[in-house]
Amino acid sequence: MIMISVIASLSSCKKANLTRDKWEIEKATDLEDGSDITSDFTGDTWEFSKDEKYYENNELKGSWAWIDGNDRFMIAENDGSVDEYDVIKLKRNEMWLKIPNEIEIHLSRIK
Repeated sequence: MIMISVIASLSSCKKANLTRDKWEIEKATDLEDGSDITSDFTGDTWEFSKDEKYYENNELKGSWAWIDGNDRFMIAENDGSVDEYDVIKLKRNEMWLKIPNEIEIHLSRIK
């Protein structure tokens, strides 16, 4: 019973960290060639609502959901595209995401 409470508590923390405020991209790396592609995201903000809506630059773009527990989540955009991200780090003010063999993104919370 205690283990279930601990897991539920950790799950709530990760969701709370993800859904608090907006995020901006600090660094993005193309994992195929190692190039810095941060400039491709200049000015972009991401927001994840508690009701699993995904916003980009204050515009509703689709939905998001946890997959494989809280180590991965997906973003399904309204245009039909779906990206699955590995969560490398998710803290109160920073988040690192990765699409294996494609891109790694470091985000920081907008204050």
